[in-house]
Amino acid sequence: MVWCGKLLVFLAGLTILIDLVEPDRLRARGVRLYRRCIAVVRQRRELMEASRMVQLRRDIMHSFVRYSSVDDSAGSSVVLCGLVHSPPSAAPAPELDEGRFIAFWHAVMDDVGERFGLREKETSRRVEAAVPYIQRRVDEFLRDATATATATDGSRLVERAAAIEQRSTGFSAFFVAAACVAAMGVAYLLQDWNGPAAGGIGLVLLTVLVTLAIMPSMAPGVIGARMQRRAALSLLCVSRLLNRSRPLHPFRWAAAGCFVVGSLIDLVTSWGNPA
Repeated sequence: MVWCGKLLVFLAGLTILIDLVEPDRLRARGVRLYRRCIAVVRQRRELMEASRMVQLRRDIMHSFVRYSSVDDSAGSSVVLCGLVHSPPSAAPAPELDEGRFIAFWHAVMDDVGERFGLREKETSRRVEAAVPYIQRRVDEFLRDATATATATDGSRLVERAAAIEQRSTGFSAFFVAAACVAAMGVAYLLQDWNGPAAGGIGLVLLTVLVTLAIMPSMAPGVIGARMQRRAALSLLCVSRLLNRSRPLHPFRWAAAGCFVVGSLIDLVTSWGNPA
């Protein structure tokens, strides 16, 4: 109890460090942090738009290409790629014109059939070869369709969405591999030390880590946007503390409270234990 009071008094005395720095310098730092906060908010808005574009690209690709899993003669699972032959009945997003999108779908399907010989014979290998061409046509369509629907330039938004998706996929693959190795090692050590029950704990840990690793691929950009939101809030709070006539003045009130409480604790403990 004695140490608690002395610690509070010591913390109250640390506020003298605030007066050693010139107020103008603190206020200037607050202005810079506020500008940085504005930049982070703008980046977060663009990242959310890019994340939305990633999902839109995926939805449109699902209108052209479908994937299915079948078992081969050896009993292993094989992923096959095929075209979606039924035309869409609506646009995948409200901001896309329905008639324009359906016309675009028919035009792309006609071009794909001629370019890659899919009218004569549709094979998984030919469809896989056509996927990059379909994705390129989808990106061109989105550049034109979203040029006026968002605050960000349509071409730059599509390019950023493609980069985010590729980066999130690569990060997830790396993290899944690292998580598997780490969790298997932990499971082995726990099983060696504490019996078979600890091995189950390691498997649960593996499942959690793999799930966290897959999340960036399931929703690219969302995690980064949430981190930037927290960074913006932190920068805003610090900038408001600095950019005022008396910088960091709330800390002086907190120091006054610590001094009063600490002094009372020190006084009571000294009174109860006279020298």
